[in-house]
Amino acid sequence: MNTQLVAAYVVFTRKGDRLAAIGAITPRQKSAAYITALVGLEFAPGRITAHEKWYRQTDPHCCPTGDVTTVWTLAGDRLTPGEPRVVS
Repeated sequence: MNTQLVAAYVVFTRKGDRLAAIGAITPRQKSAAYITALVGLEFAPGRITAHEKWYRQTDPHCCPTGDVTTVWTLAGDRLTPGEPRVVS
């Protein structure tokens, strides 16, 4: 039986002596058959770039062939996703 896990990165900020969650980075690209995977993040001041692997209609379960990046911006204590950009 094949199973899939949903993945997200939870982003925290420091408030005094405590950590506070400000958002979750989740896959933004919709796949044809399976869940899009998050494969890495790049951090820069005020933004986080999420790298995703997604399944095209003809991809086997083992091997998504689509690559997508989504830039998330941080304004105050809020994360907002941009539009996913297909890079391959």
